[in-house]
Amino acid sequence: MITEKIKLFVALFVAATAISSCPSAAISAEQTMQPTNLMVPSGKKPNPLVVVGEDYIDVDAEFDKSDTEVIGVKIFKVAPDNAYPQVLREVPTSCEAGEFLRIRFTARSKENLAVFVVFGEKEPPYESFFRCPVVLTPDWQDYALVFKCPRDIAAGFANLSFQMPRSAGHVEIKLVELEDWGGELANKPEEQNRYINPFAGEELDQDFLAKASANIEKIRKGTIQFKIIGQSGKPIPTAVVKVRQKRHKFHFGSSLNSGTLAADNDDTAKYKKYFLELFNTATPENDLKWKAPDWNLPMTPEQIVTWCQKNNLSVRGHNLLAPQKAALPNKFASLPQADLAKAMEVHIKEYASKFKGQVYTWDVLNEAVDDSSAVGGLNAPILSDAFRWVHEIDPVPLLTYNDFDILNCGSTIGSGKSDRVYSFISELLANNVPITAIGMQSHMNLPLTRGAKLWQQLDRFGKLGLPIEITEYDLPMPDDALQAAYLEEFMTAVFSHPSVTSFVMWGFWQGDQFQGDHSGELIKSNWTERPALSAYKKLVFEKWWSNMEVSPDVNGEGNARVFLGDYEIEVQADQKTIKQSISVDRSTQATNMLICVPGL
Repeated sequence: MITEKIKLFVALFVAATAISSCPSAAISAEQTMQPTNLMVPSGKKPNPLVVVGEDYIDVDAEFDKSDTEVIGVKIFKVAPDNAYPQVLREVPTSCEAGEFLRIRFTARSKENLAVFVVFGEKEPPYESFFRCPVVLTPDWQDYALVFKCPRDIAAGFANLSFQMPRSAGHVEIKLVELEDWGGELANKPEEQNRYINPFAGEELDQDFLAKASANIEKIRKGTIQFKIIGQSGKPIPTAVVKVRQKRHKFHFGSSLNSGTLAADNDDTAKYKKYFLELFNTATPENDLKWKAPDWNLPMTPEQIVTWCQKNNLSVRGHNLLAPQKAALPNKFASLPQADLAKAMEVHIKEYASKFKGQVYTWDVLNEAVDDSSAVGGLNAPILSDAFRWVHEIDPVPLLTYNDFDILNCGSTIGSGKSDRVYSFISELLANNVPITAIGMQSHMNLPLTRGAKLWQQLDRFGKLGLPIEITEYDLPMPDDALQAAYLEEFMTAVFSHPSVTSFVMWGFWQGDQFQGDHSGELIKSNWTERPALSAYKKLVFEKWWSNMEVSPDVNGEGNARVFLGDYEIEVQADQKTIKQSISVDRSTQATNMLICVPGL
């Protein structure tokens, strides 16, 4: 995802509660203050409704018999990632820092679509003071979203908006109010950190969890078969064999921020420590992109890749070609089409050569399905040629097509974006383009996709015969318990699928998180660990990690069923200790070891 989007995604989530389903959201009866509706100055009408993104949505605003405005929105075309179709109103009155505000509205969507309710700046950089996803139901339902105003906001400075989902369908909204309750609220809203129907009513499938666990045991483990002998060749049945895992074969990783890495301060030291403890794989966040020189990043591409190699991190190359005009380096942005295509070819070949043998995968093509405007459309020959050029130079790494909105927002087979990606990859394969992997970014939003549906989508794409990489997982979620629980469900789904080879997050520390405050961080800016970090470590380094002690039989033979990866085998016999290293990289055939203890 490109750097220019960051400010648009900055989120200051504090609370979100449905009145109808959570009685505790109601204001206490002891509260005597009457709120002020900031949307309607005394004696005046609300400001006009503004529609943004009419290329993607149709909006009808009518009044029912009670003079209540009903805003009907039809989403007829899926918007690209850099477009935000929405309906909004300017907030004509002011509010002060620390005051409790409450957004109230009634809404419905027959397709259970999710909207983002946003209170934020009217002008660039469009900072969001409050941004919350809400999953709507087919029946009218009342909602109340309570938060604390972060700073003084002048009249006419902010908008209250409803950002539309990236799925076709219908949304209806009415009775919209922005209430100012002042600095005192009996029911403190920060204690009501709840989300509205985050799974669109779908329950966790316990049968799926059982099947996933069985599949992990089958596909993610291999067997070490050993025989312990003395120097004479006789077996040593009294030996003690300790099996210690050192590294997963599966890629667990994160994006790597060179600004934090190069800062050389206390945060840098902690950042490095956590990164190397948690991950075996790194995706330089922006440093390998063609546009990187425009951002004055503190490290060169060579420097950040070298740092990864020195620290035994596998490197995802991200990315060689992003065919959007916004992703072009400034000096090439106005080139004629033919000259631009040649410049792209030079860049792709240069980087494929420069980093040959240093990356295990390249995102050769990034986010082309929604926007290939820089190359003239999705049928441009360069989109296929890019894979061929890299394959000719370096046939070893996986050559990946990477895109978003394949697994998120309650994704089901038949959703528009996933179908378009599936068709595009199928066409590349039919034309013998050497694409060898599929990258699913997995920037998750509400409604959250349950594990069983994730598995269905993975299974569908897996039938294309290519490895699948989860490349950019994050989940904007201030609710600690829900963030941790869903991370476990998501990771279980992808780790249990035989086509998936990696799980890479798009940042782990709030200090450089892609979507800003209250997003997908495992660790807050002050290095306080969130429960999701414990959930991650429990899976990767406990539940899916093999440390054991094994005793051989009378023939000096034994075996250990372990997760695929790198191991240190320590053998203790008659006060002698020897250690050997071994890699277990297949689940279908045992890895054999013959260990001789000298002097016995």
